Amino acid sequence: MNDKLRGAALDRELDALLRAWSRKSPYEQPITFRSVAAALSVSTGSLYKDANASLPYPIELRPRQVRVQAAQKEQAQNFSVSPRQAVDRVWRDRLKEAQAEAQDWKSRYEGSLQIIAGLEYHVNLNGGDAARLWLPLPPNDRAARGRAPIPIRGQQRRNGAGG
Repeated sequence: MNDKLRGAALDRELDALLRAWSRKSPYEQPITFRSVAAALSVSTGSLYKDANASLPYPIELRPRQVRVQAAQKEQAQNFSVSPRQAVDRVWRDRLKEAQAEAQDWKSRYEGSLQIIAGLEYHVNLNGGDAARLWLPLPPNDRAARGRAPIPIRGQQRRNGAGG
């Protein structure tokens, strides 16, 4: 452990760390006595020792353990959420997800409209009738007459004739 931090230097580092951590979420950075000691690279015993009141550092001369507990309470108050706020957050998140999905589908729809418009433009440009693009496809007359499908290259026909 780094026991070079002692007295007023330790108090200054402790207060700076607690100020920074109390602004963070308890899920992101929970304030515990051991995590504070680990972050400062000192032993927990060094933190349990009271600050020397005769030091010129005019911080609230309370035991360090009390200051850590006060920072825990401050963090809990800063990030406390009422049940109604939690439910509102859930619905707000769902709404954002639905809006993002709707925007994604809208952009896909607009993209396909652009493709169709380009297709119709080229058909008209080449002298064709764009309305014929929307007619249903005629039925497959090979299947309707009972003929065998066209063989794939390299395969033999069913009746044994080579291909």
